[in-house]
Amino acid sequence: MDALDASIEPIQEGQFNLALEIINAVIKMDNKFVDAYISKAGVFYRMKRYDSAEYYYKYAIDLDSVYCKEQYLPYSIS
Repeated sequence: MDALDASIEPIQEGQFNLALEIINAVIKMDNKFVDAYISKAGVFYRMKRYDSAEYYYKYAIDLDSVYCKEQYLPYSIS
């Protein structure tokens, strides 16, 4: 289990602020970890904070557009 996996349970339980704290700690350890930014965008989307979700999806895509190719559909929906 990697550090980002620790955010799964809080997300499932609707504890979005806790999930963001965990994700932010992961980003602090590795600010190029694309999955962390995708997860952060997803949490903001579930919180209905669409501007923040869009920002972090774009940020992840800018970090690695090839890796994020499969993420374009959720991004386009948000």
